[in-house]
Amino acid sequence: MLIAVLAVHASMFRKNFAYTPGDQSDAAGIAWFIERDYLWVTGAEHGSYWDSPMLYPQRDTATYSDTLLGGLPFYAPIRAAGADPQTAFQLWILIAGCLNYLSLYILLKKLLGYGEIASNAGAFLFAFGSSRMMQEWHPQLVPECYVVLSLAGLIFLFRDEKRRPIWGAALFFGGLLLQIYTGVYWAFFLVFCVVLALVFALCRRDWRNPLLNRLREQAWPIGGAAVASLVLVAPLMVHSVHTAQQVGTRSYEEVRYLLPGWTSWFQQMPGCLVYGRLYGFFDSHRNPSWWEDSNGLGFATTAMICLGFWAGRRRPLVALLGLVSVASVILTLRLPSGWSLWAGVYSVFPGANGVRAICRIAVFLTLPFAVAAATWIQGRAPRAGLLLAAILVLEQVGTLSSYEKRDYQFLVDRTSETLRGQKCEAFLFSPSKREVWSPALAHTVAMWTSLSTGIPTVNAWTSAYAPGWAFYDTRVSTTEDIARLRTAIAKWRDLHDGYPRSLCWIHPDLAHGSDDAVRTLVEH
Repeated sequence: MLIAVLAVHASMFRKNFAYTPGDQSDAAGIAWFIERDYLWVTGAEHGSYWDSPMLYPQRDTATYSDTLLGGLPFYAPIRAAGADPQTAFQLWILIAGCLNYLSLYILLKKLLGYGEIASNAGAFLFAFGSSRMMQEWHPQLVPECYVVLSLAGLIFLFRDEKRRPIWGAALFFGGLLLQIYTGVYWAFFLVFCVVLALVFALCRRDWRNPLLNRLREQAWPIGGAAVASLVLVAPLMVHSVHTAQQVGTRSYEEVRYLLPGWTSWFQQMPGCLVYGRLYGFFDSHRNPSWWEDSNGLGFATTAMICLGFWAGRRRPLVALLGLVSVASVILTLRLPSGWSLWAGVYSVFPGANGVRAICRIAVFLTLPFAVAAATWIQGRAPRAGLLLAAILVLEQVGTLSSYEKRDYQFLVDRTSETLRGQKCEAFLFSPSKREVWSPALAHTVAMWTSLSTGIPTVNAWTSAYAPGWAFYDTRVSTTEDIARLRTAIAKWRDLHDGYPRSLCWIHPDLAHGSDDAVRTLVEH
């Protein structure tokens, strides 16, 4: 596992943790959310957890994105030990990958009885597969060990007669609860796949009767664990529903745009060691969000997955995982004409109208894919299995995009210095268009500045925005930009009963033809 971590994140180790995987928008924004969780839990930030210091003074803004509270147990100790937030976030990504690896390795080795080679190969594919590495632009998608915990709970629940049934139910619902509090995508896909598995199990007589008997036998443990989970998840659900009522749900057109085409299952990230030069060969030229369409795992690995599902078709778990995987691919597939069966799922499945990037199911499915690949390798002779494992690993390795954390922190510190000692209720950050700033960079720097200064910001870079928030691009270069934002500030205040009363607006000194930041106090 350590060798795998060193190989996948070689650039981070080689450059002494100077670079963080991802970019200065989504990755830096996710780092902000988990740091804000830490500050709130330790008492450094006061007030309601649900009102995070962005989009001020909008309420329930913590539910505008993944809360990441489930990832706090392997972030907080690093921060408590004295690491700065940027370094702690880098270590958090590494630890999340290691936990993914260890969780599936233990499941394959201890619960399914696979050998060392097969267990390590499956664990590597799950933790460091090419599709997951591509999504390190969205670090909230890295932790998936809680899904493995839920799968282990299902195995205990329906297969192990010796253990107390409460343990299987507790593991399943506990893993689901922790995943909900970490990130919504894996939680949604977990529930969706469990429903598919239940449908398939009920359709086969040799599976249906044992399933129903087991459910009757363990009705109390399952019901008790389910009720306890509902009670614990209720606060998040209440605030999430309130947010959905404010900002609305995803339209199907928005969802359809990010459904995977058939090319998505073969295309790998541009930095892939083996197939990087083929990038674009499978491109359907429909999705400029190319990182969402790079879900391939390599031709040989894909063949191992298909052969593994076939070889394990007589094993109930492998067969069920195979059926769920095939159904998931078919239901989410977007044809060249734009048509997809997902339109029906979107209409009837609870929560489907709140999930945008359905193509990310390819990353989620690396769990059953890894079990299938391990099943195929397990059935080979040791030398052949070792060769197949080496090919699998080689097809996943590639270079990852990253940003320099010191340069990013410099921008945060410079912006924070502009606000030092100010008594304004909130601030808006509007950098110059002529500098390095992108709209996303401006927002994430402002968010980090809010944590540094303790002053909430109107800026935000998240997956949802409040009605009436007209600050997507706060950059300015002309007096027209200043007038546009001044109007947006006035309208934003009108929507919130005149709040914030005093706003520190940081923008370039256009009056003197300079890009140097000046501070304008805008009072109601």
